[in-house]
Parts: sequence; structure tokens; C-alpha cells
Amino acid sequence: VGVGDEGLRGEGTEAADVDFLVAWTDEESEAALASQVPHRERGLPVSRPSVVQRMPRWYVQKLKQRPSPAQNRARLELWPQWGIDTPAYGTRVDLRTAFSEPGRPTVLDIGFGMGEALLEVAHRRPDWNFVAVEWHRAGIGTCLLEVERQGLSNVRLVAGDAVKFLERHVVPCAAPLDEVWVWFPDPWPKCGDERLRLIRPEVARLLAACLRRPGGVLHIATDVQQYAEHVSAVMTSPDMLADGWRPLGDRADGVLSERPPWRPWTRYEKKGLEEGRKAWDLQFEL
Repeated sequence: VGVGDEGLRGEGTEAADVDFLVAWTDEESEAALASQVPHRERGLPVSRPSVVQRMPRWYVQKLKQRPSPAQNRARLELWPQWGIDTPAYGTRVDLRTAFSEPGRPTVLDIGFGMGEALLEVAHRRPDWNFVAVEWHRAGIGTCLLEVERQGLSNVRLVAGDAVKFLERHVVPCAAPLDEVWVWFPDPWPKCGDERLRLIRPEVARLLAACLRRPGGVLHIATDVQQYAEHVSAVMTSPDMLADGWRPLGDRADGVLSERPPWRPWTRYEKKGLEEGRKAWDLQFEL
């Protein structure tokens, strides 16, 4: 499953939580906590890993999953070349400068899972740059291995919470991005969990602040009809229209009449089709 909702799942975390969530060893977890000392001295809020207790049980179980030795080795050896480190709290990052050719069109992929769809598109579009954010350690390690194997110089990875990374380190953007992808995020289908969904008004405004105007595109894919309806309701609301969002395509709800032929099929999407679930693609433009 794509895990684009990672930014909402960590609601309430503080300074070094991103480092803690993606720490690969117990020693690194302690180092991440130690890194909060400067924030405490500066009077900024600090939290312990008790943030995990406020997350759903399934999230905690995934967080406990250790990467394989190969994935761990990839993180240690390949991250300096293909990763974007999270800087000090409040320090801004120009994502385009992570690439040798920063003038290319740039995509932000939130929740790339194991990276299969991301890497396929990156291979097809060598003249585009891709910044991909994920919190799942195994997915990060697997993607690093494939980036190295395929020699994809147009891909950079960010480990951790996408929403907090954008809010604390990217917005306002020095060089706006061209597209944001959120493919198969967790739909949070239970009643009362709607507030945890990634696509909500405040996050849509955050994404708008990252995208170029005019022409920036937000592309969401989901195989949960309830989530597709939720996305459409949020993005076509009067407030979002006033912020400049407009549905793309020939439908007023933002749902594309046909599946984009360039979007790769993922194992998750194929499994959904076998189980009788169809996918919806929604696109909105500034």
C-alpha cells in the first residue's frame, strides 16, 4: 500500500520525530532524541517517542518492522548520494538544488511505498527530477537499492513525515515544484478517522504553496471510492476554488474519465483489481 498519509499519522510530533521514525537502530533512535537538545535550549517544544503511543496499532507494528540487512546496508552506504537529509528545525531546503540539473521539471511523490511506480516513471522521464518522501524503512532501503542499480540520477529520497518536512523545511518554496503525486494513500475508512486523511484543506494549502502558479498539478490515485469522493469534496469546495485549485479533465469533480496510460501499474493496484476494486485518478491544477 502506498503510505502517503504518513504526515497525518504523526500528528502532534515534535522536533526530532522524523529522525526517530526512520531511525534504523536503537542507537540511532537515541541519537535522534539527543539531537533535540538544541531545540530545548532554544525554548522549542520537545517530545519523547511517546508519540508512537498516539498512533494506530497497525502503524506501530509497521514502525517496529526492521529492514533487511541489504536494506539497512543500502541506507548506510547509498543515502549520502541519493538522500536529502532533514536539516535543523526551521531551516529551509531548496529541493531543486539536490540535483545536478535543478532547472528541470520537478515532481514531489508523497508515500512511494517500495518505489516501483516512482522508479518506472523516473526511468521513462530522464529529463524530469523526482523528490520522493516515505517513512517506511524497508521501502526506503529497497528504493535506494533500485536507484543505485538503475543509476537514476534524477531521483532523491526524503525519509520521514512528508507534511512536517514540507511545513518546516520547504514552504515557502524558493523554487516551486511542478507536480505532487499522492498515489494510493491510506484511506482511513473508519468513521471518525477522516481527520487523519492526507487530503484535507490545510494540507491542500500547504501543497499549493509548494507548486508553481499557474500550472502546478496535484495527482491523487486511490482504489477506495469513499476516499475518491472525499478528495473530490475537499478539492472542489468553495474554499479550495478560492485558493486557486481547479479540476483537470472533463469532469467537475476532478476524476479523470480514463486511467492515465503513463501511470505504472503497482502490485497493490493489480491485487485490488483481482479483488474487484477499480482505481480512481483525480487531478487538480493551480
